[in-house]
Amino acid sequence: MKMAMRAIGITSALILLNAGLIGCQSNDMSNVSHGEDFYPEGVQRDSARLEMTQADNGSLADGTLYAVDFSGDKLNSLGQAKLDRMLQADPPLPLKVWMAVPEDTQAQSRREAVGTFLRDRGLLVEQITFGVGPNPGSYSGTDAQLAGFTKLETTDVSQSNAGNTATGSSSGSAGNGGGGASGASSSSGH
Repeated sequence: MKMAMRAIGITSALILLNAGLIGCQSNDMSNVSHGEDFYPEGVQRDSARLEMTQADNGSLADGTLYAVDFSGDKLNSLGQAKLDRMLQADPPLPLKVWMAVPEDTQAQSRREAVGTFLRDRGLLVEQITFGVGPNPGSYSGTDAQLAGFTKLETTDVSQSNAGNTATGSSSGSAGNGGGGASGASSSSGH
């Protein structure tokens, strides 16, 4: 009986000790997020907001409507989406829309369709201008970019192979980029 009481006492002490060590922690982990939370439907995530901002700014920087943005002389949904993105980017006014479409019988009707669409979105006639062709500011030639590069110095290939001939090397891997045939021919005296 004494032994049973002693075992109950030790067990009770261990239970209280465990409760004190484990159960008395005051670290509130309920406010810590490790990315396991899911956004409810309809809430825009930061990554989607960044993507939309980049698309809006890209549309504004390009600013060009092409023939594919029209169905005949009417602005189609692709063209409407492009203009909406341009407006979302908070453009400086007047908004310049470049028209890279053929100057044919539909050209004026297409400009009017774009003007009507933009007026329906709140712009005034004075706030809309048109350019002909693709936006020249949205692309650049390589000549201006390449002018800044300096030419690389090149060595004469025959001089680098001459060094192999003088030493009698025929391995072809040390001085000529691994071309064993040129090393072999230079050592044979041809």
